[in-house]
Amino acid sequence: MKCNCGYSFIADPDDPNLYNSAEFDLHPHNDKTHISKRLTNLKNIISDIDAKGILTRCINILYDGKYKIQNYKLLPSSEQKKIIIIFIFIAFLIILIAYLLLSPKSNNEGAII
Repeated sequence: MKCNCGYSFIADPDDPNLYNSAEFDLHPHNDKTHISKRLTNLKNIISDIDAKGILTRCINILYDGKYKIQNYKLLPSSEQKKIIIIFIFIAFLIILIAYLLLSPKSNNEGAII
């Protein structure tokens, strides 16, 4: 047998102890109780989201990036290449945004009506 979570085990169908605490879901999947169970599970997942933990991880990512930039010369060449590629990408985006914002708009002066 293999569970949805990835846990696998060997089950002997002739062993009656296997079914002692088993529950069988015989209701169709569009049953209201099934939907309410799913909504309850969704509410539990949303309440488990830790906004403070997400903020902490984002701050740690920024600190790691700052550390890598400060110690650029000490990094392996593969990390140095990643940093260069990221900076080139950011520079390209800045140039593209500046071009789109500062480019002259066409005014259709020669348009035939």
